[in-house]
Amino acid sequence: MGGAIAFEAAARLGDRVTAIALLGTAAAVPVNEQLLSAARDRPHDAYEMMTAWALRPAAKIGRNPAPGMWMTGATLALFDRNTPGILYRDLALCNDWTTGPEAAKQVTCPTLVVTGKQDVMTPPRNGEKLAQAVAGSTTIALDDCGHMMMSEAPDALLDALRQFFVPRLSR
Repeated sequence: MGGAIAFEAAARLGDRVTAIALLGTAAAVPVNEQLLSAARDRPHDAYEMMTAWALRPAAKIGRNPAPGMWMTGATLALFDRNTPGILYRDLALCNDWTTGPEAAKQVTCPTLVVTGKQDVMTPPRNGEKLAQAVAGSTTIALDDCGHMMMSEAPDALLDALRQFFVPRLSR
């Protein structure tokens, strides 16, 4: 949802946006009907589904770059802090969002699209399709990474963001 908001804003604000990075997003975000129903009726079940889909397989059994961090438990704990009903509203908005393909064509600023090679929630092919719609965009696919790239591959993601943004800051 954050990436969708970012490129919708870039499309509408034109030259006022100088560069954006889109992480694990796509020009359309259809939501699995089972997930949408669970978010409405059984939020904790939805949190478990999203955690299972969002993390790459190795992340579920440890192997975190931050020693001692259990990504499954940490992700569930974060989801459990949601205000009641918010997940359903967010997912329903994503599911109903239809302006992404047109907005992507209107983005004119330098754009970085980052995908996780093992992302099940927003598969890399969806990010690549988005990148094709944004003229002159750059795409980076992170190895050993699912949808939760800030937790799963923080160093690789930070390197990608620095490589993209730092040269633009010195202009």
